[in-house]
Amino acid sequence: MKKIIYSLIVLFTLLAFDSKSQVFWSEGFGVGCSQGQLANAFAPTATNGAWVVTPLAAPFPNGVDANEWFISATEQGQLVGNCGIGCGGTDDRTLHMGANILVPIPIVDPGAAYLAGATAFTNKRVECGNIISTLGKSGIQMSFKYLGQGIPASDFCDIVYSINGGVTWLTLQQIAPSNNAACIPQGEWTFFAVGLPPTCDNNPNLKIGFHWKNNDLAGADPSIAIDDIQLATMTVTFPPIPCPAQTVVANVNNIPPGVTGYTWTSIPPVPTVTFNPPTGSANPTVTFPAAGTYTIIVFGSTLPGGIPTATAVQVVTVNPQLAVFANPISQTVCPGANATITASGANTYTWSIGINGPSIGTGSAIVVSFPTPSVVAYFVQGELGMCLSNSVIAQVTYTNLPLTLTVSPANLTVCPGSAISLTASGATNYTWSIPGNPTLTPTTNPLADITPTTFGVYTYTVVGADIGCTGTQTVDVVVANVPFTMTITPTSPTICVGQTITLNAAGGTNYTWTPSTTLSNSVGASVDATPTITTTYNILGEQSGLYKQYSDHSYNYAWS
Repeated sequence: MKKIIYSLIVLFTLLAFDSKSQVFWSEGFGVGCSQGQLANAFAPTATNGAWVVTPLAAPFPNGVDANEWFISATEQGQLVGNCGIGCGGTDDRTLHMGANILVPIPIVDPGAAYLAGATAFTNKRVECGNIISTLGKSGIQMSFKYLGQGIPASDFCDIVYSINGGVTWLTLQQIAPSNNAACIPQGEWTFFAVGLPPTCDNNPNLKIGFHWKNNDLAGADPSIAIDDIQLATMTVTFPPIPCPAQTVVANVNNIPPGVTGYTWTSIPPVPTVTFNPPTGSANPTVTFPAAGTYTIIVFGSTLPGGIPTATAVQVVTVNPQLAVFANPISQTVCPGANATITASGANTYTWSIGINGPSIGTGSAIVVSFPTPSVVAYFVQGELGMCLSNSVIAQVTYTNLPLTLTVSPANLTVCPGSAISLTASGATNYTWSIPGNPTLTPTTNPLADITPTTFGVYTYTVVGADIGCTGTQTVDVVVANVPFTMTITPTSPTICVGQTITLNAAGGTNYTWTPSTTLSNSVGASVDATPTITTTYNILGEQSGLYKQYSDHSYNYAWS
């Protein structure tokens, strides 16, 4: 067995662990001296279960004095850079391989010190108790602190893993001896990180472990001690939806413990995505040369340019150059009237008067107006993610547009003195000019007026107004005598001398009869006639209401 010496040398070298790391599984083994506590005797972290120790027969069997896996503080966990010590102080327990013999002299768990020789050949795997789910996780880094020496060809420890819940095991990497020159015969605590293979990504049945083998007759302490095991992932993010030739800043998040160096690449390699700088920085500027879909990969390592221990992948979609459209691009309205312009092609919009003018609104549509005749250029710029469009112009001309007015009825002929009603449409406010009284301009609509009683053509004018625009319309009203049809019954009757007959007129509203000397009345729709000779009566009929019209009729009445 190698001589065990506990060094009192303490080096205050710290390794920073990023507080943002996304550690989803960890094992710290707890605290307490617990010398002689077998690794499979208890669960230092309840959710992880008790560690499992499996003796193996290949490539060689275990000897009768085989060494054993312990969890105790006889090899106490220390800060990275410090030399190993035994129990005392914080008693930070570690997982370590140590001697385990009772005769001739009991040596049980002396820390990371192992027994060498033919009877002490050791071939044992220690593995986490419960399976680890990595569903939804990729680019996983495994990290831990360790110290160890051994003999690389014969006495060493492998990191092992299983992707099927422990049914079969694969070797990930042999753990190299730590730099122990300052701590001889003890070891120096060292940080180690390694990336798990892609088969461990998104896996519900992952297990991890350590496989110690020693078959050298001499040996070389310390064996192996492990503390603060962590499984973590990191992510990379970009501002949303960049545009071609636009430079954005990438951000590595959830940085796993110990990762300080980064290497960036993209798929496909052509067209070339530019990273500045391509290595070393967690926040390089990135320029995408063209529209398309790019897979951005960042490799994290514990040293700049070192072997990657963590990987993050982000698929970035680069949109074509953003094109925004304004509709309509040109329109004409009255001064003070509202004009609506609608934009499309982006998610958000900013409107202004003039290309560099202050914002006058946001949203896909804007309602604008201007009080005086002008030509106003409105500009809109769209944004989609981090992508900005060029400014697009929409022009509105504010001018006095002639309104199209209509007047109903359009053609009107009335009798003298008839009432007139004219109705205009096509505007909101109206002013009428009345023939013969140009100073009188009533604003009622419809217009009511009494025409002159003389025959003729009279022109009425209406001016309509609507938010800064006006229109004019005229209508002619004809005042005339319009004949109409009357009837009289009976027609051409024959009566005896001294007899009376009733004459009835229809088709008008007012009637005048001549000669009236042999009539009972000179007006009315019905009169009694008592002629003494054959007589011709004339009737003048009047039809009133909207129209006044006249008709003359002569009727002969004979007697016998």
